[in-house]
Amino acid sequence: MASVRSLDNAFGIDPNGYGYNTNARKGVILRNLVEGADLVMSHITHFYHLAALDYINTDYSDCPISGVPPWSPKDNDTATMVPTAGGTTGDTATTLILHYVQALNIRRKAHEMAALISGKQPCQPMLLPGGVTSVVTTALTSNFNTLIGDPDASIGDSWITAANSGKNILSFINYVYQPDILLVAPIISGFTKASSTQGGSGVAKYLAYGTFPNHSTGTLYISSGFLDATSGVVSPGWTLSTFNQGNIAEHIKYSYYDEGGGANTQLHPSVGVTKPQYGKSGAYTWAKAPRYNGNVAEVGPLARVLINYASAALHGNTNVTVWKDTVDYVMNALGLNNPSILANIPELRSVLGRHAARFIEAKVIATAMTGWLRDIHSQPLTGGTYTHTPIPSGANNSGYGLTEAPRGALGHWIRIAGRRIANYQCVVPTTWNVSPKDDSGVNGPIEKALIGTPIDTGASSAAINRLRVGRIIRSFDPCIACTVHIVTPDRKTIDKFEVSPLPER
Repeated sequence: MASVRSLDNAFGIDPNGYGYNTNARKGVILRNLVEGADLVMSHITHFYHLAALDYINTDYSDCPISGVPPWSPKDNDTATMVPTAGGTTGDTATTLILHYVQALNIRRKAHEMAALISGKQPCQPMLLPGGVTSVVTTALTSNFNTLIGDPDASIGDSWITAANSGKNILSFINYVYQPDILLVAPIISGFTKASSTQGGSGVAKYLAYGTFPNHSTGTLYISSGFLDATSGVVSPGWTLSTFNQGNIAEHIKYSYYDEGGGANTQLHPSVGVTKPQYGKSGAYTWAKAPRYNGNVAEVGPLARVLINYASAALHGNTNVTVWKDTVDYVMNALGLNNPSILANIPELRSVLGRHAARFIEAKVIATAMTGWLRDIHSQPLTGGTYTHTPIPSGANNSGYGLTEAPRGALGHWIRIAGRRIANYQCVVPTTWNVSPKDDSGVNGPIEKALIGTPIDTGASSAAINRLRVGRIIRSFDPCIACTVHIVTPDRKTIDKFEVSPLPER
């Protein structure tokens, strides 16, 4: 999505880099639906298939999958798992395991829902500058409604039930995902909530580019902004500022990239240079260190939820009321409402907060998609279907595209010269979160979240330590393969690197 939006911007179709096109409003809606389906799929996948294994104890005699991959080998700390130490039954754990399997089917339905529009998932062939190649049909909207569980007049609210949790996405979110989050929340919060001593809080500064432009106004359903939430008190204390993509710079002092005598440091992505220099003194990672206006920043679901909450709670932004209402609902369910929800919001700056934020987003966006699909039918059925826009032929034409991938803020920057790509730079969500120290020595978000994590000693502590650290890192959902890219159009070898293997456990 960010790549096609960078072309929207470079071709002059969208001046703001968010893919809003007044001449292709159905295209804007269809893009939102595909992006929304992918976000919901990703959040369900993360909780059940990437993170749940950290919180389910399979060490009981009647466990149906004990010793079966991916549940074995396992690093169990049974005192901080479901069921907790001293429990007399494995029923709770068994239920979560069955939901793990059920979620596989639901994530497939989310992919199927997007593929109705895109043709296939996860790599969509329907995106092109200015819009999409898809055609809206009655069959498309009917099948989409069935998969998501749209509670409109034609289907009825009775479709969103616990009995249908394996049949449609909204039922699964409301009757499976939600209670499961609440079930493991006491374990997660007791282990790594913001006020605990177990680590995991992070930098408490958050960045979101925003996405899901309204088809009529261009207003973003997920707001953009930079939030400084380092204060333990929300109001007064937290500050939310307007996002400006010009404030992004990539530091490389501790990265394996050539600084060019200082010329390549702290560059904006639009003029970024990526020249490998493995073995550079002091460097320890292939990831760059993006910073916003000089600030380290966490990106992702937690950043988006807190920024939208702050926008509503601190600035009275009525466009994001649904975010505040959903956060308040979850905070009440978690028991974080005493003496007030606003007083306890800082507890979400944590591993617990990251998991809760994914559920909040899945619920809000899945519900919003039902309205977006109905909005398609309010748009004119006739009108232009294709407008040719020539590739810029000048010496220096640039563009950028911004979106919110499930992992966080994603930006692409392109420069076109003579109808060819002269430079192309990506700053992906994991680059923000897994970033090393910047030029001032300030740690990246995951590094900061790990600092202070207790390390047990003793013959049996290695597994517990791995689990403790793994829970923190996995709450960010990092993807190193997305973070580092080195390619050339002619497929020539740039360089070869040999990294020493990790020691055996």
